[in-house]
Amino acid sequence: MNIATLGPKGQDVVVLAQACRHASGQEIKEFSSNVSILHEVKGGNKFDLIFVDIDTSDSGGIPTIIKLAQYQPSTLIVAISQHNLGLNNIVEYIWKFIIKPISVAEIKSIIVKAQQLLAAQLI
Repeated sequence: MNIATLGPKGQDVVVLAQACRHASGQEIKEFSSNVSILHEVKGGNKFDLIFVDIDTSDSGGIPTIIKLAQYQPSTLIVAISQHNLGLNNIVEYIWKFIIKPISVAEIKSIIVKAQQLLAAQLI
């Protein structure tokens, strides 16, 4: 499973990376800017699951989520935020939503569900 993150900082990025390693056995690709992840996705790099912190991304996580969903409609996108304001604009583009602070157990659960969903799509 190819997993990417955009934006979490501090303890949130540590928790997210730890949970992804434990649940999937893989490292995650971490992006610090919207431009870099969009460039990578437009260039053909496919991610199965992307976590986007809509609070800390450089030019707005909501427009980035919409673009990611347009470029790779089959990618599962998880929005992370301190609040649920603005979710009406992206509800059709995201798979899950997490309110901070994030926990290892919550991320592991999401990754397991994503693995199950992706496996079912391959059958």
